[in-house]
Amino acid sequence: MRRNSGSHAPVRLLAATELTRSQSHDGRVLLSWRNTENGHERETITDAVVAGTGYAPSPLPWLDEARDQLFLDSAGRISPDRYHRASADGTVHVLNHGEHTHALTAPDLGMGPLRNAHILNRIVGSEQYRTEERTTFQSFGRLPQARPVPCLDGAPGAVGKGDDIRFTTECQGRRFEFRHVAVNRDLPVLHDWLSQPRAAAWHLVGASQQAVATEYRRMAEDPSETAWLVHENGHPLALVETYDPACSPLAEVFPVRDGDAGLHLFLAPTSEPVSGTTGAVMAAALDLLWADPAVQRVLVEPDVHNHAVRAVNRKAGFRELADVVLPDKTACLSVLERPLASQNSWRDVGGANTTRWEPAEQRPAVLDSSI
Repeated sequence: MRRNSGSHAPVRLLAATELTRSQSHDGRVLLSWRNTENGHERETITDAVVAGTGYAPSPLPWLDEARDQLFLDSAGRISPDRYHRASADGTVHVLNHGEHTHALTAPDLGMGPLRNAHILNRIVGSEQYRTEERTTFQSFGRLPQARPVPCLDGAPGAVGKGDDIRFTTECQGRRFEFRHVAVNRDLPVLHDWLSQPRAAAWHLVGASQQAVATEYRRMAEDPSETAWLVHENGHPLALVETYDPACSPLAEVFPVRDGDAGLHLFLAPTSEPVSGTTGAVMAAALDLLWADPAVQRVLVEPDVHNHAVRAVNRKAGFRELADVVLPDKTACLSVLERPLASQNSWRDVGGANTTRWEPAEQRPAVLDSSI
């Protein structure tokens, strides 16, 4: 599937990771994980858990009479080579045995076709069965989502593909269009907005156009971040940034899950403000995220002293979980669960999830300037 599907395989192998807890969660299973190397915590929701409880290899007494012809290690164990040959003349091959030489896949029956191909190719002296030399797809350290979120291909309200996709939604009687930021086209607007003091949270106050361009070109090349310009009646109204929390500093202080999406929102300055605009744009941004069925929670992390933004978030249904210390601020981490199928929109969310999360004690995090 990895080779022929043209997309990421729906499977991942997590190295240096231990399962610390499992609990019931809305008819499914919530698993808590800890990376044993960097201490990061993570959560996963799954339908089923298969526990591998271990095994022991069986002895091979019927080979004792031929042991002097076999490859043995210092402990007297049969030790097949890379291609499973266990004798110098290549007439003896060993299958499903030799974990000390071929690691944990040695007894794995699922590896049988590959082992058979190696053996048959060696026996006939030519490659009759094609084999892969590079088969590893492990992830170490921060683990990204299975795919970037939000993915809007084919979503209602979305047109186009990839970086050219546009998303349209109506909220509170107003129609908004989201377009991916294109630096060459949108740089004057971005610089005008983000270089002003009211955009201090974006860390670009007083920045040159070149500095702003560098930041948003970096973001365009990062699959875990996406910047959107929000238009109303053809005019840019707001900037929305979506990001994968698993690839952000939040992963160091909060157990993020697959299906989490981070959100940043900036309203353009105007001399003629329209009442309710902030709430309407927030609703539209949530519609953008909920359009991807993979998104299950939205996370925001405003400065604890930004009471205006925190009020907007609470009105949208976000629950304030805890204060987390980041290098440039102490943030109020807040979460909004995906609306139930019976609910019409995010506006009906009432904070049904009552799980209490306690943050890691003063765990250091490195916050990118764009977050």
